[in-house]
Amino acid sequence: MDQEERTGARRDGLEQTGGGTGVAGAGPLDGFMLTKAELVRPDHVYEELRRLQELTFSDMAALAWVADEGREHGPYVWTCVVGSRNDRYRRMSFRRGSSGLAGTALKLGRYVTADMERTPAFARECPVMLAEKLQTALALPVPKRETGEAVSGVLLLGSRSGLVYGQEVIEQAEAGAFRLIR
Repeated sequence: MDQEERTGARRDGLEQTGGGTGVAGAGPLDGFMLTKAELVRPDHVYEELRRLQELTFSDMAALAWVADEGREHGPYVWTCVVGSRNDRYRRMSFRRGSSGLAGTALKLGRYVTADMERTPAFARECPVMLAEKLQTALALPVPKRETGEAVSGVLLLGSRSGLVYGQEVIEQAEAGAFRLIR
């Protein structure tokens, strides 16, 4: 067993929780918890997250999927993350409609932004923002592969320097969310 297998670290500096196939029933954090029809290559997801991180000048990009594919309203967990400074996100989960940034994006079915300076109370309800010391963040729903409408996950982009996410960045993130499910 090499270092990568023992720690889950990847040589390219990207992080992946779990391992294995991501096929349903393999465990809540194993791979990306997509249905068999939605299964995508993990490398594709990390490439797209890295691309979004660079395009939007974000410090962090993360993707959360529902932990148990059989329960549409079950907890969502952060499964793919680039730019993280620690691994605390691995222990975080949220539900559709929860008061945080990602839960609100799921509930509303559209993008939501948070800013520690302008809306500190709302921003503090997002554990990822606190753990990663993000000053601003953007969360948006990721559509299901078959329909492109129903939600299967959440994309989160965050900035430690307080970058304001304008309309151009939001459009790039929305396009990236669709590329994630191809």
